[in-house]
Amino acid sequence: MFRKHLPKIVGLGVICLCFVNPAWADNVNILMLGDSITQGGKKPNEFSYRYSLFQLLVDEHICFDFVGTRNHPHKAGFIWPKYKGLKFDRDHEGYYGITTKGLLTKIKHKQNQWKAADIVLLHIGTNDRKSDTFQVDVVAPLKQIMEELRTLNPNILIFVSLLNQNYGNIDGVRSALQQAITWAQGRGMRVFPVQHNIGWTERPNLENSDTLDWVHPNIRGQNKMASVWFKEMEKHYAFSRNCRR
Repeated sequence: MFRKHLPKIVGLGVICLCFVNPAWADNVNILMLGDSITQGGKKPNEFSYRYSLFQLLVDEHICFDFVGTRNHPHKAGFIWPKYKGLKFDRDHEGYYGITTKGLLTKIKHKQNQWKAADIVLLHIGTNDRKSDTFQVDVVAPLKQIMEELRTLNPNILIFVSLLNQNYGNIDGVRSALQQAITWAQGRGMRVFPVQHNIGWTERPNLENSDTLDWVHPNIRGQNKMASVWFKEMEKHYAFSRNCRR
C-alpha cells in the first residue's frame, strides 16, 4: 500500500517544499546605531555606509532586514536611489550631532520598538572629541548602551567602530571605546572592535580622500566602511547566501 502511493506522496512533498521560502529562516536583523556618520542624508552624495552595506549584502545574496525606529535623512528631500531595482531599506538609529551620552538617552525607551536585532553596528564618539572626561562622557554611557542592547537579544553581536578619524583628540576617544569594549567582553558580551581608521584619508581635497568635509564619508569612504563592517561580521556570524530577490 505504501509503495503504491509513494510517488504521489513524494510528489506532494515536492510541491509543498516549493512554497517554503528559506529567506525568512535565514534573515539577519541588523541595527545601525550612532551619529551623523550613521544617519547621513545632509550633503550631496552623503548616502552613509548604510547604503553601501545594503548594496554589498544584496550582491552577496544575503537575506537581511535593517531595523530601527528612524527611516529619514537629516535633510528633507534627500533621496537614496534604488539598487538593482530594490528600494533601499532606510531603517536605522542614527542621529546627527549626537554624543555617546545623548545616544544612551535616545535609546533607553526604544527597545520595545525595535525588532530583536541579531547584529548591531555601533559608530559613536565622534562628537565627544572635545570632552575632558572620557570616563564620564564615553566609557560609562557606552557600557550602559551595550547592556541595553543585550536586553534585546542575549546572543546579540555588537560591533563597535573605533572611529574613522586620525586627527585631533580622537585617540582619547578611541582609548575610551576600547576600554568599554574590553569591559563588555569581560562580562561575556559578544562585542568586537572594528578599525575603520586604518588607511583612512580625511583631507577632502586629495584625490584619494574618504570624506566630504574631513568627517563625513564620501562615496569612497562609505564603500570602505561597509566593506570593513562586513568583513568583521563575517568572522563572527554565519551568513547564509541563499536569498533571491
